[in-house]
Amino acid sequence: MTDLASKINAYLTPARRQAIYKIIMVIGVLATAVSPAFSTQVAQWTSVLVAVGTVASLILASVVTRAPQWPAIYNGLAGLITALVGASLFTTAVADQALRIVQAVITVAPLLVILARTDTRTIDGSPVAEVVLSDAAVASVTPVEVQPVTPVATVQYETGKIETRYSDGTLTTDPGIGNPPTASLS
Repeated sequence: MTDLASKINAYLTPARRQAIYKIIMVIGVLATAVSPAFSTQVAQWTSVLVAVGTVASLILASVVTRAPQWPAIYNGLAGLITALVGASLFTTAVADQALRIVQAVITVAPLLVILARTDTRTIDGSPVAEVVLSDAAVASVTPVEVQPVTPVATVQYETGKIETRYSDGTLTTDPGIGNPPTASLS
């Protein structure tokens, strides 16, 4: 089971999840806009299909989120959408239209939230503010040893120019009073 979950997680990259959320949201908006033109039964089943996509998206978002409060919010919205769809299947025509409008708003709004919270710049899609470097990532940085650089030789010329050669091969030249020193590798 863990192997299957890791394969699914590897396939559903943050960019793919965002694409899924966008597709379901567009289908939901279009289906809600054109459903009154069809029979009540077609409109009801269209809303059921859109709600199934949204609930699946909410469940996916609740599994991959890092922030502790979001799974409860996502799961609560999934339950609310499921209840609204169930209620809309057993209502009268007037109540059904009002319930469908409420359902459409509640079905699309969570998709906007999970779409906004899916960040394609991070590995798992979590918002950058929620990503914390693990100790393993910090421990994997190899420190670079810096060797001290010491002067090896200094020469002062009659013109006032001073040259200093260092252990790393650099040469600094101080041209005299009022001029800044220069450095070069030789």
